[in-house]
Amino acid sequence: MPRIREFNARYRLKDLSTYILGTMRAKGITQSTMAETLGMSQGNFSTKIKNLSFSTGEMMVIFETLGTPPQKAGELITGRRD
Repeated sequence: MPRIREFNARYRLKDLSTYILGTMRAKGITQSTMAETLGMSQGNFSTKIKNLSFSTGEMMVIFETLGTPPQKAGELITGRRD
């Protein structure tokens, strides 16, 4: 089903969440490990990933931990695929 422009923000958040959780799974990183890296509880991390309410600093740590290239991080955040 094609994506509708008015829902771009929703799609971007869903894509970001899917990327983070999928990459964590592929690299064998648990939510507990990622939460510890960020200095929070696993429950707090779980809530933040569900609502995508991470701060900019937390996102930078997540991308660094996952080994996300800067271009890919930019695509995920802006939703643009140049």
